[in-house]
Amino acid sequence: MTHAHIRVLLVSSRQLLVDSLAVGLNADPQLEVMTDVGTDVEAAKSVRSVHPHVIVLDEERPGVVDLLHSLGLRLPTIAFFMSAPTRGRLELSSKSAVQGCVSATQPIAVLIQAIKRVARGEQFLSVDLKPYLEYDARRRRFDSKHDGLFASLS
Repeated sequence: MTHAHIRVLLVSSRQLLVDSLAVGLNADPQLEVMTDVGTDVEAAKSVRSVHPHVIVLDEERPGVVDLLHSLGLRLPTIAFFMSAPTRGRLELSSKSAVQGCVSATQPIAVLIQAIKRVARGEQFLSVDLKPYLEYDARRRRFDSKHDGLFASLS
């Protein structure tokens, strides 16, 4: 994908998170950022009307599993982890077929890099999540790297 601008849709139920990420992402002239803090129905409408190249989705958003399943594989999606990885959060990433996972412990430059790579059709995993997840190219999704690692996660 070679777009002069990459349309990014930030989806979260937290206004402060969306506003903060939008400010950081808008610093990159290649990114065109839109936001949605509404219901899942409103978020789905935003996806259809905005036609984003990449969706950045707060993995703690209520109803996130249903939203990801309704979107399916039609749009490149990055799961944005606000807190430490847990079994449930990592399983969500593997079940939802996201193309990127970035934790909130990373600088905004890492999220920008993830957006650009996912927009090009690549996968992205922030370094702090690599002990837990790996990309399965055959299944086109992230899977747990070692089931034993989940035992230590709450």
